[in-house]
Amino acid sequence: MITSRILNKLRNWMCSKAWVYKTNQKYILGDSPEKYRIFIDRGSDILFTAHLDTVLTPKYIKSTKKNVWAVGLDDRLGCDVATVLGEELGADVLLCDHEESGKSTAYHHDLKEYNWIAEFDREGDDVVTYDLDSYAFNQVLLKYWNIGFGSYSDIADLPTTACCFNLGIGYQHAHSKDSYVDLKILKSQIEKFMVFYEKYSTVKFVA
Repeated sequence: MITSRILNKLRNWMCSKAWVYKTNQKYILGDSPEKYRIFIDRGSDILFTAHLDTVLTPKYIKSTKKNVWAVGLDDRLGCDVATVLGEELGADVLLCDHEESGKSTAYHHDLKEYNWIAEFDREGDDVVTYDLDSYAFNQVLLKYWNIGFGSYSDIADLPTTACCFNLGIGYQHAHSKDSYVDLKILKSQIEKFMVFYEKYSTVKFVA
């Protein structure tokens, strides 16, 4: 099950950012830390994105049948989801930096045109688009999720005309030592996303 694979890899993401860069060195783009990002190019028409930086030092704490507690789920859980889904579905993956300071390295990425772009950097179980959408795209999203409000994430800085959305992946108390992910929400969101991807991965949505 895809959610089990995500959870099995989560501990690996609870490490220093320097270690993430070291273990993904061949995928690093950018000529300075202010521009660094990790890009896995599979030649896909779909891009998944998340961000590496966290407000607090990432740390895995404990798990139960209902929740996993860890510091830094925003957005190391998103990195985990993006990379596992990217491998499973053959999508390109972009992991950005400095999102928490409002200066995402997504801004520096030379982006090709995708059919649509999904980010995994949100609490709860809704989606947001930051106006990177169209009426037709929103109608499709509403078949699966409620559309909420958000002010900023990496996709807001991507130089693209493709429609984008940020998917809630079930974590709560994002910037707190008490942050956790609700496994029921995570599983439901991943299942709905897989159905969405299967139906719309070949459809181009222009904002």
